[in-house]
Amino acid sequence: MKSVALLEVKEVVKRFGGVTAVQGISFSVQEGEIFALIGPNGSGKTTLFNLMTGVFPPTSGSIYFLDQRIDGWPTHKIISLGMGRTFQVVRPLKRMSVLDNVMVGAFLHTSDMREARTLSLQVLEETGLIDRANEEARSLPIALRKRLEIARALATRPKLLLLDEVAAGLNSKEVEKVMELMVEVNRRGTTIILVEHVMKVVLGVATRALAINFGRPIAEGSPREVVRHPEVITAYLGERHAAH
Repeated sequence: MKSVALLEVKEVVKRFGGVTAVQGISFSVQEGEIFALIGPNGSGKTTLFNLMTGVFPPTSGSIYFLDQRIDGWPTHKIISLGMGRTFQVVRPLKRMSVLDNVMVGAFLHTSDMREARTLSLQVLEETGLIDRANEEARSLPIALRKRLEIARALATRPKLLLLDEVAAGLNSKEVEKVMELMVEVNRRGTTIILVEHVMKVVLGVATRALAINFGRPIAEGSPREVVRHPEVITAYLGERHAAH
């Protein structure tokens, strides 16, 4: 019996006026996967995230999550169903403590202060931020702000976590740590879709990958197959490199 995908994106199109940002993209993600969405800047990756999380409605096509059609749903309803995300530009609530930032996410499923605090402390422990719980979020360096962004999303108890360039701007050691965190989050039962330019992350943690360019899919398969695809190389480096 064929298993039902956790997420299905079917022939999704998104137009902004005369500009078509996403052009008929389809893919599915199975429970337990780490699925990478790659492509050069402006290829439509973050637009896809925004479509999946209800920031924009698709112009056409459909999106199913947990076997429910969610395109057109408001963001809060999608998040309540079990989808969490981080953002490319990290904006914590700077004057609030690290703990309070995470508790904001925890209140999605509870109105009890004690329960929200307990869950948030657990998430901070799991993400390596417990020692910073009482510090103001604005005091954190960029690597820890990105980790806090992941912690806030995890506090909503997602079944599917969308990670938008969480390794961008990090040094090699910090990238290794965020990769370890992704693998551990996935091991605990959260399926992940990541948008990432750092190929070390894609090759190191993803089980499958989809490459897009100009809003169109160009290659799908194992991460190593996808990054070696001539159209992917052309999209990132130009035709001269693809020829070699």
